[in-house]
Amino acid sequence: QFSLDVGRFGEAVVAWRQQPADGAGFTRPRALAAVTPDAFAPEAATFAAPFDVDGEGAEGPDALGPVAAAAAGPSRLVLFGAGATVLAGDFSDTAGAAPVRLDAGGLQTPPDPQGDLAAGGAAALAWKANPAAGARGGLVLRERRADGVTSDRTLSAPRGGVVDAFRLAGSGLGDGLVAFTQGTGAGRQVAAGLVDAPPDVFNAQAPLEWVRGERVEIAWDPARHAVRRISYAVVVDDEVVADGLRAERFTLPLADVADGRRALTVVATDDAGQETTSVTADLKVDRRAPRVAVQVRGRVARVTVSDGRGRSGVAAAETRITWGDGARAAGRARAARRYRGPGRYRVSVRVRDRAGNAATVRRSVVIR
Repeated sequence: QFSLDVGRFGEAVVAWRQQPADGAGFTRPRALAAVTPDAFAPEAATFAAPFDVDGEGAEGPDALGPVAAAAAGPSRLVLFGAGATVLAGDFSDTAGAAPVRLDAGGLQTPPDPQGDLAAGGAAALAWKANPAAGARGGLVLRERRADGVTSDRTLSAPRGGVVDAFRLAGSGLGDGLVAFTQGTGAGRQVAAGLVDAPPDVFNAQAPLEWVRGERVEIAWDPARHAVRRISYAVVVDDEVVADGLRAERFTLPLADVADGRRALTVVATDDAGQETTSVTADLKVDRRAPRVAVQVRGRVARVTVSDGRGRSGVAAAETRITWGDGARAAGRARAARRYRGPGRYRVSVRVRDRAGNAATVRRSVVIR
């Protein structure tokens, strides 16, 4: 028995249950897997060497059930039952990991798990939860969010009975639709359940350069979803500045945004109220020209140009100083001039920062 899954960009995993044979080196069935990376990788055409996913070394677990494989992005998932226990192996293109137990105990029969995986790590999983004897069984449906938080529901058709077959299909975004048959004879039923996942993880984009105007254009990737409509809210430093947006772009007024490096995020909310926050983008705002300080001590005048902490910084190469006595200086954020004689001199300093803010500052200095 084997299971194969291929992701959006050609990444694949094949998992199989292999029986022992003479000279095989193991005496019980094993759960093995092999992967290929996505189609852009140099080794995409070849499956890597197989490795075990049951974590048992040369000896597989007792009563190894069918395996189910899922691939999405860099992640791979193999599910299988060992007796009445549900096990899962999460691994990447290059590394495997010991399987972990998913069920909370109390299962009596083989669970035969199935699953669908999203590139961000979200998943929809299901397995049988039948008693060893008796009329009422069920199907466990698990939602695993991208942050690893899980929630389980046990589904059962109205008349109960043993779940004998089911099929799970996923969106590749963490959503899953499961249908199952339950009961026997005239009481046989077909039932269904749904995992409605939050919007998928996504990125927000701000300009790479410093901005200094009255507004700035920002954008974000669509928060991929399969079931419901999405609206967006724009958040700057944990303050909501716009909400109820349907498009994936917004013109952000900067009047209430302080200068400096600001944390920009976008929150995607579906019609069920489920939220996903984007990866944080760095919004760099600087709308004020550098400051100029002129100090006089004796017959020496000193000019210092600064831009304050958290701003774009002085473009020192753009600095131009006229000392008022015919002398000039350029290309430095700090400069000094010793005057030959007393008098009143008009010092003019032209400055610019890396965001493009420019100013000309004039000061009168008295040399005694």
